[in-house]
Amino acid sequence: NNNNNNNDVMILKHERAMTDAHFPVPNELTTILSCSHDNTVREWDARTNNNNCAVAQARVPNHILGKNGSLETCSIGGANETILAVSCGEKILFYDRRMIRQGGGGGGKETMMIKQFEDAHSETVTKLRFHPEKRHILQTSSVDGLTCTFNLLNEIDDENSLVSIGTANAAINEFGFLSSTTSSGSTSKNILWALTGIEEIHLFDCDAGVATCGVEIGHVKNAREKAREAAKQAKAMSVKKASSSSSISKKGLKDLIENGVDYIINVIDGGEANNHKYYACCGTINGTVGLFPIAYDEIAMRSETSTQPLTLLAPEYVLPNDSSSEQGGRGGDREDLMMKGHGDIVRCLLASSSSTAMTTDSQNVLHLYTGGEDSSVCSWTTTKDEGHNNNNNNNNDNNNNNNNNN
Repeated sequence: NNNNNNNDVMILKHERAMTDAHFPVPNELTTILSCSHDNTVREWDARTNNNNCAVAQARVPNHILGKNGSLETCSIGGANETILAVSCGEKILFYDRRMIRQGGGGGGKETMMIKQFEDAHSETVTKLRFHPEKRHILQTSSVDGLTCTFNLLNEIDDENSLVSIGTANAAINEFGFLSSTTSSGSTSKNILWALTGIEEIHLFDCDAGVATCGVEIGHVKNAREKAREAAKQAKAMSVKKASSSSSISKKGLKDLIENGVDYIINVIDGGEANNHKYYACCGTINGTVGLFPIAYDEIAMRSETSTQPLTLLAPEYVLPNDSSSEQGGRGGDREDLMMKGHGDIVRCLLASSSSTAMTTDSQNVLHLYTGGEDSSVCSWTTTKDEGHNNNNNNNNDNNNNNNNNN
């Protein structure tokens, strides 16, 4: 926030580097959870102006952390949102959130742990998240290349609660949930995407209520190289066609084509506006972001349990970088003057849930939020015209990727 009024800014303050922070509870929109190398996991209320005081805190003692242990990730869930899970090395620690809120971890005191998983993973746990819809389901990932699904409805036990194990054969750095169509025709977040340290994307069935939970159903090998190839495919698109597309930045597309994709950020669900199409979000070192559709045979995915090879198609959305900094005194076209994205590597991208409702007869609107190493957070509203391929208006030189640097 550029406002200098400190009352408008909330600062989550730990004593050492923060390793995880997110909004953990879907129906508690002001609750923020964070953990840090200061050996604490803290719960914050976004409505408070007291930046130095968490509403709850759990401190993990050194004898549990071990010699080289540190807190890496945390999550809140359970049937009544009462379970706090935090990782320490290969271990997963569980606390009663209600006890912590009553002061069980304040003042440097050791917080009473209710359970500990020691055998679920053999190497450092990289992420913990409770399922966004089935709140008693805990999903985990680790450097050991495994993603585990636990059902904590009746008990918290690393053997009895284990539902399934999926393997990516490489360290899993990040994962998330995607929507799929159920047999009844409704949508549910029953697909798990996982991104490995060798930049491969895996899709797993994560429906804890079916026998195929944990089965890998899709795999994008060498995702960065596939994104580079897909960007080159977009080169066939004429300049006029690219500039008439309201979802593709001309300067950003040029960056993707000429300099290539440098890294994979994550995977998102395009929502109802894009028929729940999955996109691999890829970036360049200049700050450009491209959303590349993940291509698969939908009928085969529903009927087969074996892994399918997946690929990436030419980007349907391209968010520009801060092209004004590159153009300098050379001026620039209309897009250069209007569009300012990130000027450095983009580390995170979030698709707003409101995107699922933003559809019109001729346009699909996608709301995105990005954060980068340039210390900027950008809010984007980008529109994809279904009929833009037939648009011959050569004067439409600007796109509708409207962003705000905060």
